[in-house]
Amino acid sequence: APGFIIEKGSKVIIALPGVPKELKYLLNKKVVPYLKKRFQLDQELITSKVLKVTGIGESKVDNQIKDLIKETINPTIGILASPGDIRIMITAWAKSEREAETLVRPIEREIRSRLGNNIYGVNEDTLHGVVTNLLNKRRDTLSVLETFSGGELTGRLQKSPLSPLHESIVIGKKEQILSFLNKKGPALEINKKTAEYLAKKIKRKGNSSIGLALLGTLKTAENGYNVDAHVVVSGENINGSYGWKMGGDLPTLQSRSATIALNTLRLALIS
Repeated sequence: APGFIIEKGSKVIIALPGVPKELKYLLNKKVVPYLKKRFQLDQELITSKVLKVTGIGESKVDNQIKDLIKETINPTIGILASPGDIRIMITAWAKSEREAETLVRPIEREIRSRLGNNIYGVNEDTLHGVVTNLLNKRRDTLSVLETFSGGELTGRLQKSPLSPLHESIVIGKKEQILSFLNKKGPALEINKKTAEYLAKKIKRKGNSSIGLALLGTLKTAENGYNVDAHVVVSGENINGSYGWKMGGDLPTLQSRSATIALNTLRLALIS
């Protein structure tokens, strides 16, 4: 993906690709050296802190902090968006790391006060890593049943060697869901009630403290698929649910749905 730097008088516009690896490489190898030379910052330190956001869209994040973006000069604030995940980068320059942290801290505090629990982590944190840590801290175990997401959720939960995942079942066909439900016939209602039943059943089957069901049906559409989906979290003194409709290509739908499921679980764990 392309990036560019435009100079006009004392003003500079820098555009970088949103792909994390490309962005980090260009930022460290090109942008930071350029800024140091352009603004004679060789004697100063540039440091950044990233707040990671999920559960709300880029436009809503921008609307809630646009005054800070506009008015704050040092540190600067930027928004980087990717499917299901938004990064808010706070960048400060100062003569020492302590001074830079002093500049970043009040801005971070203000952003957190506005976005609340939509912020799930910082810097290198991942959503599945945060969820794994929450589960382990509570000494909870998890069993998962997922359908149209094709194992995307299970794959993320298994990335940590400390994963508390007891059991996972990935069901691809309606007949398999009916079999799991011990039902016969073509009727299968894709709704919150069915997802609740599945979450409770997978919890019992996996002998875990929490069950999660990610249930949905895919229908072909002009530019890919549409999905009508529900996620339910069920456990002792912990419950959460979310329903949504979404369209797009299959990999995107599966990835975003796994993100929604993880975030629903995270919110249930911290509520």
